[in-house]
Amino acid sequence: GFVLLLLAARHADLPADFMRRAANVVLVVGAAVAAIAIYEYVAPGSWNHFIIDRVQYVRYQVAILHSVPGSLTDIRRYGYVGGHKFLRTGSVFLDPTPAGFFLVLPFAIAVERRLHVRTSRATTALLALFGVALVLTQTRAALIAALVVCVLAARPANGRTRNRRLQFACVFAAGLVLLVPAAAASGLGQRVTTTGSVQDQSSSDHVRSFWD
Repeated sequence: GFVLLLLAARHADLPADFMRRAANVVLVVGAAVAAIAIYEYVAPGSWNHFIIDRVQYVRYQVAILHSVPGSLTDIRRYGYVGGHKFLRTGSVFLDPTPAGFFLVLPFAIAVERRLHVRTSRATTALLALFGVALVLTQTRAALIAALVVCVLAARPANGRTRNRRLQFACVFAAGLVLLVPAAAASGLGQRVTTTGSVQDQSSSDHVRSFWD
């Protein structure tokens, strides 16, 4: 089905402003996902109550999907490093891994607009929103992908003036400085520093599955 969709999009007679409108949709949806991720981190109990009692997601899993949920009362995801427990936000995905990878796309579009278009403060605000949400998911591979986006964005290309690239480099450096305390407080710093050790269960599972 996905292959057919790609073929249809390749040969469809799309209007001239389709890419701009599609990018706007991705930014709006990404902003909603990022805002919910931040809300989940600030008020995890309220978010858990909404999903369990109002949305009744666990009931849907059992009755419709016939799957066995990890918990009947808690949909939140946690990481464990050195005996410390910390929350990893999953936003509307209810899982930090797909949430992190999804946020890379609107983050990349916001970066591109920051470099090409005469941007308003809204684009810079969106970049900050996506960056904070990415940190809170604590999905290391998605964070590496976001860093790759920033490195590629700093390279010379059509439409990217030297002044724009220099401005973006300054904004990116300032963002890193501001996100360091958030990363330390959320537990991401511990996850990164213990990537190669047995303290992080996720890292151990990745290494074992790789060799298997």
